[in-house]
Amino acid sequence: METLRGRVVVIAGASSGIGRATARLLGAAGARVVLAARREELLRTAAREVEAAGGEALVVCTDLTDPAQLDHLVAAAIERFGGIDAWIANAGVTVYGPFERIPADEFRRVVEVDFFAHVESARRVLPHFRARGGGRLVFVGSVASEAAAPLISPYVASTRALLGFAQSLREELHLEGAPIHVTTILPGSVDTPFFAHARSHLDGDLPRPIPPILPVDRVARAVVSVLAASSPPSRRFVGNTGRLLALLSWSLPTTYVRMFSRFLGRVQRTRSTPLPPTNGSLFQPTPVGSGARGGWLRKLKRNPLRLLLPARS
Repeated sequence: METLRGRVVVIAGASSGIGRATARLLGAAGARVVLAARREELLRTAAREVEAAGGEALVVCTDLTDPAQLDHLVAAAIERFGGIDAWIANAGVTVYGPFERIPADEFRRVVEVDFFAHVESARRVLPHFRARGGGRLVFVGSVASEAAAPLISPYVASTRALLGFAQSLREELHLEGAPIHVTTILPGSVDTPFFAHARSHLDGDLPRPIPPILPVDRVARAVVSVLAASSPPSRRFVGNTGRLLALLSWSLPTTYVRMFSRFLGRVQRTRSTPLPPTNGSLFQPTPVGSGARGGWLRKLKRNPLRLLLPARS
């Protein structure tokens, strides 16, 4: 294992959820963390958490789909800390609904944020890694990269594209002997505000995660372990459910669709939530969901059947 003390790590998508939880862990490891997202006040709160844990932090308010802002992020990290050792591509948005009800601009926006923004991040940071003599590129994807689910077709398409891109890029770097490691993290449902940030076309229902639900800190630890590993893997599943779903999806695709698609489609919606309706964070930041946790595990502990059973039609 490599020490992370003094390492410079950029987290794209650090204002809440997995990114924010990972930032805290990196702070405790003594890393220098560059926090990027669109919600500046939340980034500043996250920066205080990093510093309180023992690390250093730099806030760079960034819309990752804007090339100029992405260039500024890279330049600001290098100017402040002298270089970048690792880049965590964690930003993500989603839309829930049947494909034909999702407007084209919303579908494209999901792909822009969840795929192209990370591709363009890699385009900018890889030359710096080469000049620096190495680096780590970590893409935070989803088990949806391997096992599709209904009602989230833009997200599934984006995460599958991201996994394919990461694998191809890793092979290219290996062929040229570049000391740059590329890893994709594949968690199942995680207890984060991601679902509260989603745009919904579910007839008044709001999205919810598919149980079992992973604690956000468990996923953050997986990300940090990849950064600290001497030989990081190409893929890292978090939770056994993801491995099982991926195996079923690829080995028994017809059975997977027949057994799971109807259940998954119903269990992803809820009509009992304390969160107000939202248009999501697709085009503008949303004030909803500001912490690392989404509160889903707390709800599950309080009333297990509420989340384990599909919502009533």
